[in-house]
Amino acid sequence: MGVRVVLGYLAVMLATAKCAAPLPPLPRNTCRTYNLLAAGISKPGGTTKAVLTGSFHGIPQHMETPGKSTWIPNCAQDGSYARYQVRESGQKDAFCVAPQNGEIVFDPFPAARVAGNVSALPDPLYCDCLSKSREIILDSSTAADMQWILTCDMRTGFHNPLQRQPDSLVCFDQMGSRSNKEPPLCTKEGKTKLATTASSATFGHAH
Repeated sequence: MGVRVVLGYLAVMLATAKCAAPLPPLPRNTCRTYNLLAAGISKPGGTTKAVLTGSFHGIPQHMETPGKSTWIPNCAQDGSYARYQVRESGQKDAFCVAPQNGEIVFDPFPAARVAGNVSALPDPLYCDCLSKSREIILDSSTAADMQWILTCDMRTGFHNPLQRQPDSLVCFDQMGSRSNKEPPLCTKEGKTKLATTASSATFGHAH
């Protein structure tokens, strides 16, 4: 996407904001353009600040402001956004985005820094689950397309151990690989319930 298209999108966003109408979705395939703009190689006549917000099916979208001192987008080989991004703040401040449009999907460091528990976050930050989940949603045109949306731990970004497929429940490890365990043994709650049931059955048999 060229600079003219990006600036056109910014103009539309500013116009819709003045009319209090829903914002358009964040534009796709902008990583290389914003990378050049942020690095100062290509300088448009306007600002990139308006790219921060958008809306997808009524759900607000947020994007970091590209800039030399804020965020220089990291792009994948195919021109999409790399899932793992780092701010130019001088602090360890990583976050995760949707590959299509750079929408922030996981940004735990600001809150963790305030709470004083940054050390509890994965190092490096794990982005695959939340980024892939958002990727599926953005590319889904019907409800049938979204029958299996990955569910993730919002504290760490890892995959939840129990995932729902269209016709079954399956177990995953935290990195997203299919586990050899069978539901409900892949969750702590499932193990507890199974142990309680077994204990009750044994107690009843003894009498």
